[in-house]
Amino acid sequence: MCNHQNKKPYVPNLATTCTIQNWYAHADTANMEYPNLPHDSKGRCIFHSQDRNWKTANQCGERFAELFAVMAGDEQLSDLDFREAVLMGIEVGGEQAERTHAIREKHISISNLNISKPIRFQGARFLEQLVISELDCTESVNFDEAVFKDGMTLKHCHFKEFVSFGAECRFEHNAILEGCQFEQFVSFNEAVFMKQFCMSDVHCWHVAYFEQMNQIADDLICQFFNVRFDDYTSFSNSVFNSSVQFEYCRFGAETHFENTAFRQRLQLVKPVVGEKIYFMGTRPGVKLFENAVDIELTEESFGPAGQIIFQNANLFNSNPPFKEKLRTLELNHQVEIREGCLLYRTSIERVFEYSQLGQFLVEDLARVFARYFETKHLRSLKVDVMRDLKTEIIRVVFHTDESMSIPEFENLLQDAQQEMLEFMASPPQQPGALMADHLLQMSQVWQRLFVAQSLPLLEHFFANPDEAEMERIRKLLNLTVNVHVKNAVINSQIDAGGNIVVGDAALTTQKQIISSSK
Repeated sequence: MCNHQNKKPYVPNLATTCTIQNWYAHADTANMEYPNLPHDSKGRCIFHSQDRNWKTANQCGERFAELFAVMAGDEQLSDLDFREAVLMGIEVGGEQAERTHAIREKHISISNLNISKPIRFQGARFLEQLVISELDCTESVNFDEAVFKDGMTLKHCHFKEFVSFGAECRFEHNAILEGCQFEQFVSFNEAVFMKQFCMSDVHCWHVAYFEQMNQIADDLICQFFNVRFDDYTSFSNSVFNSSVQFEYCRFGAETHFENTAFRQRLQLVKPVVGEKIYFMGTRPGVKLFENAVDIELTEESFGPAGQIIFQNANLFNSNPPFKEKLRTLELNHQVEIREGCLLYRTSIERVFEYSQLGQFLVEDLARVFARYFETKHLRSLKVDVMRDLKTEIIRVVFHTDESMSIPEFENLLQDAQQEMLEFMASPPQQPGALMADHLLQMSQVWQRLFVAQSLPLLEHFFANPDEAEMERIRKLLNLTVNVHVKNAVINSQIDAGGNIVVGDAALTTQKQIISSSK
């Protein structure tokens, strides 16, 4: 009798002793090549023995291959119970490997079987590579707390009930899933990967859990290629120490990457986004993405309900094409950038109420200012103008990748805004070709703003919390409008909802606008 006692019941009401010996006691083993169940010197059967040399001498691998196939075909058996078994493989390659001096490997192989009973490998140890191929299983398969000392490969398998590699299941070598289908939920919750983890051409029909996963390798790619996630999927609180690739994956339902640690590069290449994907950090002071982020998206990547949401995420090191496209995707509500995100080294946002005319005026004003700033200060300043019809606002984001704090950037922008107003109010006689071009562009924007009766918009754009400075800005605005309307070559008068005479005469409508905006 095998004296092995399972450390855990794993499932209530399951026996804690070795169930393999009970099968041998009641099964007809006359036609088996290995009809008996040997025990080692400690009283453990060959499948629970820890003595590797003794197991090899007694052909543990060959015995397991035969036993699994016979038990799978036994209609009287309710499940295949190999909990806490220590399993070995059979040498593959044979004479051909010997002739070619190829590396002689041992595989624990399970292939070409239709199984209609649960398979239990909880707490099992696989001393050689496990290869499961062409397996069709209509009941659950459980590898919780199993240890794979060598590689693990699932190839072209179809699982119709839940499959679990969770509860600190440990992969000490490569884990590869290729061409598999999981009709019910699949879990790698709390699994530990010490080498490469790769899923390709895999279809997850139901919920998929990769929560609290720990991928320890720091020099191998963790790859998800052409994987379909049709239901809720979570990678939350997982750790990836190596690069992670999601290529041509389909996220058909809500997907969560909350507090997921990407220590190296993350690549998200041409996904199909059917529902919301959350990249969110909720831990104080911690931002998602510690390294580069390569995201390749188009408007066609998104379904009607598709959206990618970033919160407390470091997008500063994301690839330039994604950063360029990001604002368009955000305006289309295909991407949402929430609080705490770092997209540029330093950025400041201004918000304006939406109007169709105001959108173009704000955009022109912002771009004219950015060009003036870069020319005058010889520093990088970019501007994004976004129309948000949902909230009826226009968002203007000034940003730079130069190293400076938010207060420094704010002060620099305020100084430059006043400089530009003074430049407009009293332009130099010989400004130079570049500044002359800026002056012409500014004059055109100023005239459009005045004709549209949009001086309050100007005040808002150059807003400063200090009231004295605000009054100074109002005077500069008044002066610049006088100067540039007087010099405008637009016949002899402007019709802007009131009688405005170009020249030295009082600008009645302008005074009304100025006073109403105070």
